[in-house]
Amino acid sequence: MLPRRQSANKSTRASAVENADDAEMLALAAGAGVDIPMDDALLDDRVSESIVEAASPEQEQSSDVGATAIEDALRSDAYAEGLLGLTSEVIAERGTLLGIAYPFALDGNHIRYLGSKTHVYEFCLSISRVANIAVVKYRKAIAVFEQLTGLAMSCFIGSAGQYYYTGFPGSGSAIAAHLPGLNSVMPGEWRWDVETLKDRANDGGVDAVVWKRPDDRRDVGSLVFVGNSGCGRSWYDSNKHRERPSGELAKILSRPMSQHLHDFLALPFHLYDRQEWIEASDEGVFVLDRLRLAAIAEAQNNAVWMREVARLAISIDDAIRLLNGSASLASPAN
Repeated sequence: MLPRRQSANKSTRASAVENADDAEMLALAAGAGVDIPMDDALLDDRVSESIVEAASPEQEQSSDVGATAIEDALRSDAYAEGLLGLTSEVIAERGTLLGIAYPFALDGNHIRYLGSKTHVYEFCLSISRVANIAVVKYRKAIAVFEQLTGLAMSCFIGSAGQYYYTGFPGSGSAIAAHLPGLNSVMPGEWRWDVETLKDRANDGGVDAVVWKRPDDRRDVGSLVFVGNSGCGRSWYDSNKHRERPSGELAKILSRPMSQHLHDFLALPFHLYDRQEWIEASDEGVFVLDRLRLAAIAEAQNNAVWMREVARLAISIDDAIRLLNGSASLASPAN
């Protein structure tokens, strides 16, 4: 599939989302209670370049260089002002959707870090801002995100902790080695042909398996979700939302069959653009973006959450420090 082409409006919205992330990152670095001017985020070189590009449409060479320079400056100022307004709208939407679970506050033209109970939002923000998440040193952080998606989905369907981490290489094993373990937690439900596993050297697109058993009857009947995670910024262009973990598993399993499995996609990004959200939801079936992951985490019982996050490869706070050494984490006062 060819890379997507962004319209001017789409590009502006994308810049506003990244600008909002930059503002949050500045506030997170400053620490709790420190007001950061939203204009500071506009000083980022990437945004400055996008302002010049978007505000200066292709035009014929003008003989009046001075007039052209003035017009370009006026367009850039107008674009920057509009981008700042749209950036504020993005942050305001995050606050509206998350309510008290949003770890930042927008006050006029300033943003302030407040902290959160679980630091899941801060973790997703930090991992989404890494330019190349595939670097080896971030491997444990990726594993934490993949585990976190399984935990969050299990909490969402009301079976907190009933998830199994299969992501490769983070889990240490390819999908074939996990099948006996999956069968042990869901007895009799996982059946496979050993011969079909010989060529399976990765995770088969499955990063986490989540289940909920309605009663004590075995062999069949659990509600099963299989999750795929997209930590890299290229998740859209690389078609992560079009991958079907259930279809991959169907190639090696005789049970559960693909129709018994439900796919979900987890992303550390805020899907603000409506078309992007619709397409990700249509293709990914069920999507957990940064806002949903944070909302689910913050809604959990403290004791249950602390028990379950102890299973992660490293703590969420340590993963944040690995990704974002300048983060000054805080928790709200009780």
